[in-house]
Order: sequence, then structure tokens, then C-alpha cells
Amino acid sequence: MIVAPQMSFPVPPLAGAELRLGRAREHIAAIRARIEAIEIAESFTIAAHQEGSLVFLVGHPAQGPPLELSVLVGEVLYNLRSALDYVVFVLAALDSGKPQNGTQFPIEDTPEGFVGRRKEFLRGVNEIHVTRIEEFQPSSSFFRPVDPPV
Repeated sequence: MIVAPQMSFPVPPLAGAELRLGRAREHIAAIRARIEAIEIAESFTIAAHQEGSLVFLVGHPAQGPPLELSVLVGEVLYNLRSALDYVVFVLAALDSGKPQNGTQFPIEDTPEGFVGRRKEFLRGVNEIHVTRIEEFQPSSSFFRPVDPPV
């Protein structure tokens, strides 16, 4: 068992991560409300398209989604990403006994990418925590689709 050195923080260690998650939730609620308003208020145009004996009716919103939605989605992603970075910063500080500069939550598409970034991004994080972080990588089996039972 690994015992982390004692550290004191001026605020609860994950307060920053919790604030970022709260902001992400607020943005998600705003996105949902805006999408509902669009679905109710915006009209659709319907176009007919014929291929041989088949006729396709395709509905399109009269206008594309408001630019505001892309800004809100970007802010959600930014806040979620920041929350992950806060968690790694706190883990590194607790595991090593002192704050570590330059840490961040790695998000890598390949196991090789994770290994390549590990020492830089997870400086001070113990092996147990590194293993858990690795399990949440896009290349992990955790994210691979499972064939449904037959």
C-alpha cells in the first residue's frame, strides 16, 4: 500500500474541479434550454428528392443552430477538461508531497501516446493512480464497444 505524504491546501483540494464541473452543468442546462427553444420556435423546410421510383422527404431547419450553441459546447468541454487537470494536479501534489508544475490529465488515442506523455503530464503521480488514469484513455478497453450477446 502506498501512503501519501500529508499536505495542507488553503481550500478543499478538489474545490477547483468541483467548480468547473458546476460550470459545465450550468452550460449543459443552457444548451438544453436553447435546443428546446429552437425545436419549438424554428420552422423546418422540407425538400423532396426523387431517385428512380423513390421519393425522399428531407427536413432541414430553416436556419442552422445559433452560434451561441457552439460557444456553450466549447465552454462545457473546457470546464470538463479543466476539472480533469485539477484532479491530476491534486493527485500529483498528494502523492509526491509537493505541488508539481506542468501536470495535466493526458488524453491519448494510443497506448504509445499515453506512455510518451506519462512522465511529463503525470509527474509525481503514483503508479496506482497512473494505472487508473490509463484505464480512462480512449484507447482503453473501457471505451471499446462490446458486441451484444446473441
